[in-house]
Amino acid sequence: MKLRVFTIYFSNFLTNLLFAVMAPFYPLTALDKGMEQWQVGLVFCFMPLTTFLVSPIVAKRLRTLGRRRTFTAGNLFEVSAS
Repeated sequence: MKLRVFTIYFSNFLTNLLFAVMAPFYPLTALDKGMEQWQVGLVFCFMPLTTFLVSPIVAKRLRTLGRRRTFTAGNLFEVSAS
């Protein structure tokens, strides 16, 4: 059981690391491919905005869903978004 929880936390760490590594290079690549600066800004503002909007809902359902299911679903959503 502890290994399963560690795996969930570690995969969450790796998924967040992916976004942290992408952040310095994405704007330059996007601008080279023809995106405007405001569009690049929208891409970077949607993740915190979504987190802000979804966090109260997830927090309310956390006890019914359980910690493991919540982290697993969150990781799946994060991986599919990248």
